[in-house]
Amino acid sequence: MQPLEPPLPPPPNISHPGIMAIDITGQFASAVKTLSPGEIVKDDHFSLFESVSALEIMDRKMDSGVLDEGESLDEEYDVTRVLLPEEILGIIDQLLCLEMAWHLGYPLSQTVLTSVYVEALMNPYPETIHDVDFGRSFPGPFREPSLLFALRAYCAGLIKACFLVNECMKEELYYEEEDFVTNTYERNLLFHIPVLSIKGLLQDAVTELDALKDTFPREICIALISRLQLRIEFLDAVDLSVIRNDTSERPKLPWVRMRHLIDDIEKQHGLGKLVPEAFSTKLQRRLASTMPPRPMVKLSFEESIAHFKRFFQNGNEVIDVLQYTDPQSLLNFILLFQAQKPQPLVFIRTILQNLLFRDMVVLGRFSIRQLLDHDVSLGVLPCGPHFDQSFDDVEIPTDPRNRVAAAMEVFRQRVADLYLDLLRYLCQNRCRVRRTLCHHIQEWDVLEADVGEIEERLQAPLLEVSQGAYRGEEPTYLPLSSWAYLYKLRQMEWIVQLGFELRTYQPDELAGMYNYLKRLASLRAQHIEQVKQTTAPVEATPAHNDAGRRVPRGNSQTV
Repeated sequence: MQPLEPPLPPPPNISHPGIMAIDITGQFASAVKTLSPGEIVKDDHFSLFESVSALEIMDRKMDSGVLDEGESLDEEYDVTRVLLPEEILGIIDQLLCLEMAWHLGYPLSQTVLTSVYVEALMNPYPETIHDVDFGRSFPGPFREPSLLFALRAYCAGLIKACFLVNECMKEELYYEEEDFVTNTYERNLLFHIPVLSIKGLLQDAVTELDALKDTFPREICIALISRLQLRIEFLDAVDLSVIRNDTSERPKLPWVRMRHLIDDIEKQHGLGKLVPEAFSTKLQRRLASTMPPRPMVKLSFEESIAHFKRFFQNGNEVIDVLQYTDPQSLLNFILLFQAQKPQPLVFIRTILQNLLFRDMVVLGRFSIRQLLDHDVSLGVLPCGPHFDQSFDDVEIPTDPRNRVAAAMEVFRQRVADLYLDLLRYLCQNRCRVRRTLCHHIQEWDVLEADVGEIEERLQAPLLEVSQGAYRGEEPTYLPLSSWAYLYKLRQMEWIVQLGFELRTYQPDELAGMYNYLKRLASLRAQHIEQVKQTTAPVEATPAHNDAGRRVPRGNSQTV
């Protein structure tokens, strides 16, 4: 028995003076049958834009204006309606899920901006903190229902947090649509409202809720207070993340408090009641976007809480980068921090970049020169006149000290960008790190040759400056070239190791790649051993310079 074919949809109801609608479906079907397979008919005046527009019309996947029978164009939800305390709690928990979905890389149009309450606070845009009110969207007198002030304060804190995160993301390296979407769809996200005013609004709501514990269910009030405090702590955490000269525990305190608060919020979730009608994809029609309508991202509360726990824990851990002691420990911190599974979210990685490179001052305390000099001296040159800062004060061009200082400055300028780029690339997602290193390694190959030329110019003035005090090392030893070569080998190892981690190799390629990785590790180990033998202290009588001062000699600590 053949299945019944679905009935054809009724023809459109077109009624207008001067218009006569004729059904041409049968004629069109007959004309199509005369075409050969693969043959098309195209009018010269029917452009690609018009054809795409024709596909979009009345297609729910492409046409944001298509409506069901009796459906209105705008969302008709009343934000001034009276809500139960449980419903307010449920709306806030849903906003938490949408906020985490945004941090995971989904756009605001599919997450936070689907909330009717968030839209009501920003449209029309408030000029002052007193304008941050749901009642402005509706004419006539408005009296705020009970406990709605808590939702209003929470939404204001959420919007401001989104603005601060967005601005922080724009200042650092990230990959649009791959890591994060910074498009705000011409929503200002309360950027004119000071953070202190938003925190004051949140604190006032906490105080009012604390006074209403005897009027409303005590558990609900405590749960709402926990969520408002979470918003306050998040704003504090973002503010403190830009302070890089504070190595105390103070920048970590908001992250620690949020980690405790999210545990309480997880236990209190059962007290809330969901309000699905408070969220709508119809709001996408009001946004300045060329994208077709997309469904709202629905992340489960349990999954969101798991992400928030890791988010706050990683935010606490990333502050430890301020405890920098040497370039190698800094590099090891970045490598170990980024190797976590799952990897820290993009906002945490942005904070790491901010702490490292903001205003071209490493960790807020060190210049690029200090970082490079320390790295080279620690790795391959524990002693020697290369980094003597007194040479910078010598202005006579023929003086060997001036020539050493000039050559080392050329070395720093040539190396600085690639060295900092390497640290910045390591702060990206794992796939992007490997892809970028594959291109970056070619630049280091060229850099190694350039450093070799710089070092050739250094040999003669260095011999004049040391006057025999540098005799303990082999005359063929080139520390700057060795440093560049070691970093190139390390990057080659990272590329191969990331290939294993990301499973980019086919099963028949694994043996060959393991053998290649062993080869790279052996080359680096051999070169490190040569560096150690060259820079180790000699048993001879300590050399002295022309002033009779003993030239210190040290061991290579870490390569």
